[in-house]
Amino acid sequence: MAVAEDADVSGCSRGLDRPGLQRILDRLAEPDVVVFFKIDHAARSTGDFAYATSRAP
Repeated sequence: MAVAEDADVSGCSRGLDRPGLQRILDRLAEPDVVVFFKIDHAARSTGDFAYATSRAP
């Protein structure tokens, strides 16, 4: 299990360019599960969310 956090980083202003999120996306492999405290913390736009989920194996 790994925990990544982007403390004091706004998803609104940085989109997917957040260090913690990038660490998670870079290490995804089946059968990983990613849990977000709130769905709006995953991505602020539908396009960003679609891109992030398309990177999953």
